[in-house]
Amino acid sequence: MLTLLDVGENSLSGRIPMWIGKSLLALRVLSLTNNRFHGNFPTHLCRLSNTQILDLSVNNISGTIPRCLSNFKGMTEGMNDVFSENEFFTKYFGHQ
Repeated sequence: MLTLLDVGENSLSGRIPMWIGKSLLALRVLSLTNNRFHGNFPTHLCRLSNTQILDLSVNNISGTIPRCLSNFKGMTEGMNDVFSENEFFTKYFGHQ
């Protein structure tokens, strides 16, 4: 039932683990920014359909962005369907 996973800036390396896309289906925020992940964009992340924020920046992810990202209904339906923008930032970041 984890909804936020932020492991940015931790010098993690290798491929993005498959268990993220298999076990953390309730994620709304996934931040893997500023690590040393590499390889193609992992299609197992496409199972995270509730995700509203996906940050893979400052890594060495290559290849094309898969079409399956259209499965991210949390991004395409808008935050206001779940909770207001202010509630979102307060819940996940402790501020607006």
